[in-house]
Amino acid sequence: MGRPSLAVLVLVLLLRVRYHAPRAAGQNNARGVFKAAASFIRWAERHGPRRPVTITLRHEPGMPKAQFRRKARALQRLGDEGKLFKAVNPVRRRDRQRSIDHRRDLVDRIHRQYGQRNPQLSRRMIRRLFDQSMQLDHVNELQTAGADLRNNLRYLDSFTNWRIGGQIRQQIHNLPDGTPLRIRIIE
Repeated sequence: MGRPSLAVLVLVLLLRVRYHAPRAAGQNNARGVFKAAASFIRWAERHGPRRPVTITLRHEPGMPKAQFRRKARALQRLGDEGKLFKAVNPVRRRDRQRSIDHRRDLVDRIHRQYGQRNPQLSRRMIRRLFDQSMQLDHVNELQTAGADLRNNLRYLDSFTNWRIGGQIRQQIHNLPDGTPLRIRIIE
């Protein structure tokens, strides 16, 4: 058997190149998360596929149209800006404390803004934060290399959040890590 060609050797080396987060990225704080995200984007641009893959988000019955549009358009904008990539699996687990802190801050802001002037509105808004039909969603999904930071969290209809996350997961699970993504919306 002859010697392997240069192309085969390069391919083997490329397949062995895996993303390893920098040491500071392991810190469970904003600095660590930002460092990890920036490091991954640089790695994906160097080692990931060059051509973006277009994935499709479809509106499904049961999804509020406004909620679907807000989420789908945010992802589409991130893809157009070159900030959407398939994350390294397994995806880093989200920090539940960030969600708790974010919710607590929202409750405090609602109390300060409406508590004295309109207590009924204040109670309704706070009740909605704890309603099962709404949940905190990562605008840029963790599976698309989004950061687990409070500025990436928004409330979204639970069903819409689950279904969009599932649609993305189903379409990217076989793609190589670091693949750039684009979004096509079908309503």
